Amino acid sequence: MSQRSFGRSTVAGPIIVMALSLVAVAILYLIIGHIGPTYSSNVMNHQQASLRHQYGLTPEPIITNAKILQTPPSLRHNPQYSSSSK
Repeated sequence: MSQRSFGRSTVAGPIIVMALSLVAVAILYLIIGHIGPTYSSNVMNHQQASLRHQYGLTPEPIITNAKILQTPPSLRHNPQYSSSSK
């Protein structure tokens, strides 16, 4: 049985594609930049406010405490996590 030999071009092609992909990701990160954790909370606050207005619900206070924002809503009323106030 003869073994099939791979040439340099067979291996070099995928490596070049991976390198170009990494360069593209790095360039996009430099152009767009890091969005930051406040982006998600701002989007969520805007969505909740518009939905509450659309369905005629009373507005809720906006939470700005970083510790509370990092706690999932389902755990915010848990005594272990409720040491900080809203």
